Amino acid sequence: MNIDRNGIGSGHGHSAQARRWGMSATDLGLGSAKDHARLAQVATGHVSGPDPGGSAPGPPSATSSSGTGVIAPQEAVVEARPRLEVTNDSFAGLNAAVQNPNAVQWRSGKDVIAPKAQARVAGVLYLVVIACGLFAELFVRERLVISTDAAATAHNLMSAQGLYRAGLVADLLMVVCDLALAVILYALLKPAGRTLALFALVIRVVPDAVLAVKALLALAPLLILRGDATLAPFSTAQLQSAALLALKFHDMLYVVAMTLFGVNLIVLGALVFKSGYYPRALGLLLVMGGLCGFAANGAALAMPGLSTALPSFVSMGPLVAEVALTLWLVIFGLDLKAWKEQASRAV
Repeated sequence: MNIDRNGIGSGHGHSAQARRWGMSATDLGLGSAKDHARLAQVATGHVSGPDPGGSAPGPPSATSSSGTGVIAPQEAVVEARPRLEVTNDSFAGLNAAVQNPNAVQWRSGKDVIAPKAQARVAGVLYLVVIACGLFAELFVRERLVISTDAAATAHNLMSAQGLYRAGLVADLLMVVCDLALAVILYALLKPAGRTLALFALVIRVVPDAVLAVKALLALAPLLILRGDATLAPFSTAQLQSAALLALKFHDMLYVVAMTLFGVNLIVLGALVFKSGYYPRALGLLLVMGGLCGFAANGAALAMPGLSTALPSFVSMGPLVAEVALTLWLVIFGLDLKAWKEQASRAV
């Protein structure tokens, strides 16, 4: 459709569209073709005197204010559809978002969570992740599983099935909260380096998937010890040994996940260190914790004998670093002014 400088369609434009659609201008309710030719002449200022056809009804006659009888384009009286009025106020929000880095926020539906609030939410999620992990590993499996005694382990599992299943629920809750935590940490650390923050997100989601598989695999010992009819050919001792073997495989998946989490802590530490809105000491602590976690768990996979010879502080390094990050997020959040400056430079 042709648009003249006054923002309305010309007669030739309407006629061309009508021909393209296989309809006449009259079918469109816009008058006859002669009417549109008249409108086009009026709009361009090339009409003087009466309608050349003299028979077809045209637009209302008008005279020039200059008295020449020639109607100037701006004086043509043409009825048009209302136009959208755009004022400076229409772009106030957009201008504010572009000029003010504080407008960079995480939106979820109608809710808007400011960066400092995001950081505190991340801290709370981290607390839940740590609490669920400690409960499942130390309070449940550490008490019920005896790695050198299949019979005792089977007895513990069958006599405390409720506690064992509570550990599985804690594992799944930990995975869900950690996935949400990974997304928020990406949003918070993206101004410090988008590519690195994306890598940190991926290297955290992958071990979460491994932990989810591990949690499902933890159901295997219960199914084996329950003695389904398909397991009738096996003796009780064999079933107990199979259940313990499943638990050991479960533990190896946990070690794989913790090895990848060590890499994640290293990347997070690098982002925190260069961000400018978190203490650099916290970034260094995260890097050191990640290196300790990667070394301890990697050694358990590659050289099990060496892993037992490592000092205890090496295996505790990741937990210390994560607790420090969690407390900082919950108590302080982040340096909002520095975050805004970094976000504005990133944009």
